[in-house]
Amino acid sequence: MAADLLVTKLHPPSLPDDWIVRPRLLERLEQGHPCPLTLVSAPAGYGKSLCVAAWLQTRAEPSAWLSLDAGDSDPGTLTTYLVAAVRTMFA
Repeated sequence: MAADLLVTKLHPPSLPDDWIVRPRLLERLEQGHPCPLTLVSAPAGYGKSLCVAAWLQTRAEPSAWLSLDAGDSDPGTLTTYLVAAVRTMFA
């Protein structure tokens, strides 16, 4: 199964040059920081991925990134991707 992984799902998106910093949203993410898992939910196109990617760039702690879609709902696939994401935190 490891050969079938899409590596792009394990890396946050690059911020565009015209990215507008959203201090209020970054502060909301910071408020939830003590939790080991953060779930961000909003409709498609609202900038969730870019906002979280920008926030992670401000953090000193290691983080794992996993982008999921409907095809990843199989428990085996989800587990495989989750393990692969966590492994990116360790050399």
